[in-house]
Amino acid sequence: MSKNHQKVVLVGDGAVGSSYAYALVQQGLAEELAIVDLVKKRTEGDALVQ
Repeated sequence: MSKNHQKVVLVGDGAVGSSYAYALVQQGLAEELAIVDLVKKRTEGDALVQ
């Protein structure tokens, strides 16, 4: 683990949250990304895509 290990927790996985998570991953801004939402299936689907 690097000294500046970047962790992000995203609360809410609607249209904006999904877009934000995708941008974080594509730009390499976070080494770890946690997505939390009430709709578990949508969150699982987004995690698979990322």
